[in-house]
Amino acid sequence: MRSRNHLPLALAGALLLGLGLAGCNVERNVADDCWIDRGALKSANDFRLGLKARNLAPEDGAWASADARITRARNELRAFRPR
Repeated sequence: MRSRNHLPLALAGALLLGLGLAGCNVERNVADDCWIDRGALKSANDFRLGLKARNLAPEDGAWASADARITRARNELRAFRPR
């Protein structure tokens, strides 16, 4: 008696496993991006707090840089839409 060819079943199983792992990886990367964006916003806010602590004049270019960083980080967070 001949045994059945198991190649199609093995390929189907490998395909399902690959798709499952790819799906998990995408979800993890999207979540990581969100945490990175939140970290960028926290870093920008900390930078502005450091400027306040050093009593820099508002005319200093560092304030404009801090405001631009915060605006950019906020826009990136707003653009992030979890599934």
